[in-house]
Amino acid sequence: MKLTDNIKRSFKNAAVSTRSAPDEAVFENIRTAYKRSIESRSAQPKPMFGRLFMKTSKTKPAIAVMIAVLMGAVILSLWHDAGSGVALADVLTKIEQITAYTYEISITRTKPSQSSPPTTSTGTELIWRDHGIKMTTETIDPNKGTTRREVYVLLQKRTVLMIEPQKKSYRRYKLNDTMLESLREQANDPRSMIERMLNCEYSSLGQSEMDGIDVEGFQTTDPAYSMRGTFGQADVKVWVDVKTRLPVRSEILTVEEVDGEVRTHRVLDNFQWNVPVDAAEFEPNIPEDYTTRSRDITVPAFTEETAIKGFTVLADLAGEYPDNLGGKTFFKELEALLAPMRDRKRNEKYTKLEDITMPIGGLVSFYQTLVQGKKDPAYYGEFVTPKDADLVLMRWKISDNEYRVIFGDRHAETVTTEVLKELEKKRPNPI
Repeated sequence: MKLTDNIKRSFKNAAVSTRSAPDEAVFENIRTAYKRSIESRSAQPKPMFGRLFMKTSKTKPAIAVMIAVLMGAVILSLWHDAGSGVALADVLTKIEQITAYTYEISITRTKPSQSSPPTTSTGTELIWRDHGIKMTTETIDPNKGTTRREVYVLLQKRTVLMIEPQKKSYRRYKLNDTMLESLREQANDPRSMIERMLNCEYSSLGQSEMDGIDVEGFQTTDPAYSMRGTFGQADVKVWVDVKTRLPVRSEILTVEEVDGEVRTHRVLDNFQWNVPVDAAEFEPNIPEDYTTRSRDITVPAFTEETAIKGFTVLADLAGEYPDNLGGKTFFKELEALLAPMRDRKRNEKYTKLEDITMPIGGLVSFYQTLVQGKKDPAYYGEFVTPKDADLVLMRWKISDNEYRVIFGDRHAETVTTEVLKELEKKRPNPI
């Protein structure tokens, strides 16, 4: 391989502020300038050290290699100095090397269409890698007052425990592996945030100063970010310490359609990295007089079986399916579909709220995993009813020429791509 190709490869591997590759023209200009410089020097008298090093043909390749290496180092240094100086991938690497860290979080939730004051939450989060997450929050709702919570995500026990001291109550959830990763994201773990940004199109906000620290900002509004665990459009910003390559502040603004537009603004700051952790902090102490409102809740795995259970609950309660699974109007539509649940006599089959929420939540989460996994999923609840045994309700790819299909009456089959095309032609047009 040519030395210039080595330098070129180094350029391509060098971390820059966005996902774009280095400009080919920049490299070509440097290579041309280097070539001209060599040609120019060959026409001039060689200085004494040049004569010493270039006496024999054996030393020439070694000197050429040394010059190329030195030039490569200088060029790469200039490249970084001219750019951002921070690579987002390096930030993720730095975070993954840290055992424990903590930060403060504030959340403001507003409905622009309403004149009522916003709902605000403040709290702290402690993340102990491979062990768990501890959150303490205080939420002020203008309609419901103040609520304090302690939440423990215990990774090794695959359990989430939520304690509400004011109500002297608690709830315990048993989780599957997929849900554990989802909770990391919902808990605003900076590691998950950076990881998701790296899978999106993002840009640099440039360098600035924040609380006396030189930082560089990054931003993404890529819809791909919202696909993973976030309904609605997300605008995500993170500012990183130029020296330590660790986050200093991050902001997430999400806009959702839940009974009108809802804007949620999250701010994470006051990060403390490599903090000491006492294992006792992750051993929840539940007083004897605290009660639980229900038995331990087991969160279902996100599978086809769970999806069918979710569709069954919707068919039983509403006699129809929602138009979408996680779109802008999903929650509003779901509330209307589940209105019959208020009539307990009509729904003796579902005596507990979690008997409804868990299957439906599992259905939505399963569909999102198909989207994230790029399984070419499609959902036709807008056109298909529980009585349509021959119409495709939902489908996703399982191999190069096969799809798994759940039909309107909730039976499932594996079909070829050709058969699927014929089945989807039967879908009625919207009224």
